Amino acid sequence: FEIAAKRMSADYINISSATSSTSKGETLLDTARNIAAMRPDALVIRHGAAGAAQFLARRIDIPVINAGDGAHE
Repeated sequence: FEIAAKRMSADYINISSATSSTSKGETLLDTARNIAAMRPDALVIRHGAAGAAQFLARRIDIPVINAGDGAHE
């Protein structure tokens, strides 16, 4: 995904759950709301839980792109 973003001359931030605030107890929604507050054009999410992208898309006001969640592609 980083290579695709670079090829499109997009600016991006790669956040790993292992080093993010979620490892300190912040929820996925809290993290997404903090990112949305920065007004990015979109949030691309790859998550192990099925439905994670749809969950966020219904709760934040920026486009959410599902890059894979659970068994979904």
